[in-house]
Amino acid sequence: MTRTIHVETELPTSADKVWAAMKHPASFLFVTRGLIGFPALAGRTDPIRRGEVGTGWLFAFNI
Repeated sequence: MTRTIHVETELPTSADKVWAAMKHPASFLFVTRGLIGFPALAGRTDPIRRGEVGTGWLFAFNI
């Protein structure tokens, strides 16, 4: 038996404002917590910029 769950959230704002918020490390870490962990972003306050390159550990399911 297959079951499908659909979850949807409506945000009372524009896509541009949501994308701008997701460029901030704290927002990215909040949304992805439980799925991935990226310790290199912890404590960072500068927005993520296009073309920026970095290195760090990526933990699947925060394990």
